[in-house]
Formats: sequence, C-alpha cells, structure tokens
Amino acid sequence: MLSVDEIMERSQWDLFFVPPETRVVDRPELLYTVTARDIPHLNCVSRTRLDDGNRDAAVEEVSRAHASVTSEWLVQEWLGDDAVGPVLARHGYEPKDEHRAYALRTDASLRAPAAYEIRRVETLKALEDGERVFGRAFDNREAITDENRAQRLEQCASPDGRVHRFVVYDAGEPISYGAMTLFHALGFAVLWRGGTVPEARGRGAYRALLKERMRFAKQKGIAMVGLYAKLDTSAPIVDALGFEAHGRMTFWNRDPSGRIRPRLTPPKTPRGPRIRPRLTPPKTPRGRPPT
Repeated sequence: MLSVDEIMERSQWDLFFVPPETRVVDRPELLYTVTARDIPHLNCVSRTRLDDGNRDAAVEEVSRAHASVTSEWLVQEWLGDDAVGPVLARHGYEPKDEHRAYALRTDASLRAPAAYEIRRVETLKALEDGERVFGRAFDNREAITDENRAQRLEQCASPDGRVHRFVVYDAGEPISYGAMTLFHALGFAVLWRGGTVPEARGRGAYRALLKERMRFAKQKGIAMVGLYAKLDTSAPIVDALGFEAHGRMTFWNRDPSGRIRPRLTPPKTPRGPRIRPRLTPPKTPRGRPPT
C-alpha cells in the first residue's frame, strides 16, 4: 500500500496536462519535462532516484536542457537524499518554497457555513470570476490569453473530466476559488489554486470551498484529497482544518541562464609560458621519510 508521500509524488508524474510540444524525458531515475516556453511547471523535474554515481551528471543534463528557461526541481526530502541540494546549488539552483504534504479523507466530517453558493466552473463567466478571485487573493497579475482561457474551460467544464474548478459566491459576488485534479488510479485528488479575497477571509468561505471539493471527489470515487502546503502560509490553515501532515517537499528553482553551462569535466591545461621552477626545495610531507 502506498504512503501519502508516495501518492503525492506519483500524482506529479502524471503529465496528462502538458502541451503537445513538450518533450518528456522518462527514465527510472529521472523524470522531467522540457519546453521552450518559460513556465516553471513545464520545465520541471518531478522524479529523482539518484546516487553518488549519477547525481552530478543528472543535474548537469537537466541544466543543459533548461538552459534558456526557468528550471524547477521538486526535491522530496522524505526520500532522504541529502546530497542532491548541494549539487543543485552548484548548478545555480536555489531553494524557493518549502512545502509539506497534507491529506484528508473525503468522508471526514467538516463543518462549513451553508449561506454561500458554490458553483463548479462550466462557463467562461465562472472561469473569469475564479481567476479574478485568484488574482486578488494572491496579488497575482497573471496574463491569460483568450487561447489559454479557452483551454482551461475545455479542460474543466465536463463533469467527467479530471480537472475541476469551483467558485464560492456571497450574495452574487465571487469571494473564494479553488481547483482540484482527480487521479482515479491512486484514489486521490490534489487540491490547488485555493484562495479567498482579503475582505472575505475568516468567514468560512475556504472551508465551504474545501467541503464542496471533498463532496465532489467522494462522488467520483476518490477516497482522499491532499495538497502541498507552503510551510509559512497555507500549512497552518490546512492543519487547523484537520489535514494530516506528512513529508516535506521543496521547490528548487534556477533562473534562465541564457547559455549552456560548462560540462563537469576538468579543463585541458592551456598552452602558455612554462612555470618558473621553485628556487627552494619543497618541504618534506609529515609522516613520510625523505627519499
């Protein structure tokens, strides 16, 4: 039986959402995606099973593949590979956001206000309401083209699809928004993009949003929902809602380099003037008799 950490990690291996032009490199020890678009989650390493014999070469490989875009690396700390961080740092990566996996069964009891109206996104108007809430909740000025918006709506509009978005309304005004992706083979749903506009916080809107997503997931045969929660922001919220905490995961990011990084092979000795010989004999190393 898979642990929650294993389930959460495997959910990141399911790349059904990537655009057709995305190149997927999938080997037992490494899984990552490559695209010319500078979007971190489309240039992302989601699986690593590395050791001292291949760790440097794997990080160099990804660095070259992502040379002109923002590169993202999901480091599952519960795996215990303490050596991967220093190798990533040598290649210009930095730890960005620390997360912890949280999970809750869909049959868990959760109290929430009944006054709010919650709609699953099926129309362009509802999608625009949700994205507007997301922008205000996270102070995010995401640029969305008409093509992007049409793709998102096509992906979430069908009740039998895998991606679903929900908007919470208070007296007709959108105040909270969240999405989830169903992984039927894992019996699991990943929650994402959840947030509430500042003036509506503390009144149970997010709790109502969570309860509706749990109800919908259970109806689709999903036994558990979960998410990667930022330690300094969303983790305390979901902890208070009864989610169980599991292993930690950290995003490591590297900005576009604009060039291919040099290989990790020793450089050839350049030709030049001969080095002037020492004028004094070298010291005898300690512990060794002179020859």
